[in-house]
Amino acid sequence: FRSGFSNGGAFALTAALRNPECFGAVFSLSAPPLPTIPRILNRSLMPRIYLATGREGPERKIRKNVLHLARWLERQQIDVTVSDQPGGHDMDFWSAELVAAFRWYFQLPGCAEISD
Repeated sequence: FRSGFSNGGAFALTAALRNPECFGAVFSLSAPPLPTIPRILNRSLMPRIYLATGREGPERKIRKNVLHLARWLERQQIDVTVSDQPGGHDMDFWSAELVAAFRWYFQLPGCAEISD
């Protein structure tokens, strides 16, 4: 799998979308807008995607992008899970979301679900 937060989340997601055969899953936490959306050639190879965004401080601007990206991925019929939780663009939020992402990845109890 590939993971990252902030710009690293955008890089991880871009790498997974461009090379889906190399990744089983990607965790993208608080990713800003992707510079370009890679063309999806084969949906059957796409990794499972976990997107996380917070609702506080500067994270509110990123949240809009993350939710828009999630809707686009859903329209592409790509397996995406969104965690939309209280929190900001900081290590406290990302640390909690990384735990939730691993729970999701391994399908452990308490997994994140799409939130409104």
